[in-house]
Amino acid sequence: MSDAQYPPAWHPDPWQQAPWRWWDGTRWTEHTHLGTDDTATPVPAQADSNPAEDDATEYRTDPAATVDTPTAGGEAATRAACPYCGVVLDPPPKANRKCPDCREQLVVRTQQGTKLVFTPDDAARFDGERERGYREREVRRRADGLGITDHDWQQTEQRLQVKFGSKPSPGDTYWSLANRAVNNAASNGDWQQVSMIYRQMALHLRSEGRGFLHLLRECLRASIRSDLAQHQAVYGEALTHFRVLGCRGDCDPCAPDTDAVYPVGQLMADDGPVPHDCDFCACAVIPVRQS
Repeated sequence: MSDAQYPPAWHPDPWQQAPWRWWDGTRWTEHTHLGTDDTATPVPAQADSNPAEDDATEYRTDPAATVDTPTAGGEAATRAACPYCGVVLDPPPKANRKCPDCREQLVVRTQQGTKLVFTPDDAARFDGERERGYREREVRRRADGLGITDHDWQQTEQRLQVKFGSKPSPGDTYWSLANRAVNNAASNGDWQQVSMIYRQMALHLRSEGRGFLHLLRECLRASIRSDLAQHQAVYGEALTHFRVLGCRGDCDPCAPDTDAVYPVGQLMADDGPVPHDCDFCACAVIPVRQS
């Protein structure tokens, strides 16, 4: 059954910009309403523009590629709508094709088992937003490990949006929060926490294909500071040397330094022997007590 056989009425908005949109018997109009049913608003005047064309360049996070339209038997059937002309495609297309009505190119995507129909430009934006969603979930899991709450995330995201003039990437939001966490832990003298945060930040840079060795060095320095403070508090003496524990036996860059003993000053230097420039150096150091 074609759309033209449906009489003028309010139906769920196929572009999901409002709960209801007016079908004038031949096409979807620009008239919408926010009521809870299809009888709460009077019949609108005849529209002279097509919202699908007006909104063709605006990306919608949850685009209305489907519409629930009553069938002759009173049941609801979910079907795809052309984003250009609004014609309902029954059955929904399973692959890219041209609209049988307006002949514009349609791009099909699947989300939660539902076929969504886009213009090529909107499909590219949808793909980009979906990829951003994947990255954000990964970064948010990493943020959870630092004790960052949803409230912290949202506030920082809003602050950065004002600063940048556009929505920040998940990585930018995470980086701002991680730096703040480092500063808070350092100001409290919690060097073990500082070391852990720097390691998480290094993992984040690694996941983005960026250099991270400098952060592993900061991780090592913070760990040494923690040991120095703890040893002084417990034994009343200063540590002067640390022993390197190699990360694994088959790591060529790390193996020569396994069990090597270095003075604190050399390990804390910018060109210190540890960490090593390998895949992701996991070498640790332990205090060497004076005899």
